Amino acid sequence: MTSAPLVSIAIISFNNENYIGECIESCLSQTYENIEIIIADDASTDNSIKIINEYALLYPSKIRTIYSKTNCGLSPNFNKAARASKGKWIKYIASDDLLVSDCIENYIREIFRLNIESGILFSKMRTFGLKSKKDITSKIPDIFKINADERLKSILIDNTLPSPTAFFNMDTLYELGLSNEEYAFIEDYPLWLKAILNGVSLRYLDIYTVKYRYHDSLSNSLDKIGNIKFYRSRLKFFRNEIWNRRVGFS
Repeated sequence: MTSAPLVSIAIISFNNENYIGECIESCLSQTYENIEIIIADDASTDNSIKIINEYALLYPSKIRTIYSKTNCGLSPNFNKAARASKGKWIKYIASDDLLVSDCIENYIREIFRLNIESGILFSKMRTFGLKSKKDITSKIPDIFKINADERLKSILIDNTLPSPTAFFNMDTLYELGLSNEEYAFIEDYPLWLKAILNGVSLRYLDIYTVKYRYHDSLSNSLDKIGNIKFYRSRLKFFRNEIWNRRVGFS
């Protein structure tokens, strides 16, 4: 590898005291060395901040922290991490999930091999935890096999992009305006819709990069249906962005 661009790893934290340490360890254990770790905590009320501070003291040259005074939601927290990051590329990780040890190295290797300068990359992920299923992206998702028009139709029907694996070019992320804070508790779906509407390159790499924890957690949006803040954000997004565009779709 002729050069090693700085990669930002952004940990999005909220009330995951049982898992945040393991998540941080997975980021510190990356085989790719030129990384910075940004931990953005959204006003946790458990021991998450204490654990984060302990790691920040141990690794002051590697870890930087952002603390919200009040719970502002996933999208604002996502954006705070982006604005604090200095990398050419950024990998987000929920504070209960884990990065595979060669996650960043494999992404950068593929970026150089394919001469990728922009866009968003996705990959396979493995699941673990009490409700774990088999690998849920063991084959390429259909949305990566279709043309632009069909891709738009697909995202309007359902969000099938493997969001926990997303690896962003920082310029692309800023060109999209970051995550839409109008929908504070769904950081990914509005961003994917905007990316597809704007013709952003979405690539799928045949590598495993993330271990995705199945439980009632920050990263499992299916389990957040009962969360009133998530529900309100999702309903508002569908009213504003999805339903009117579905007209004429079967």
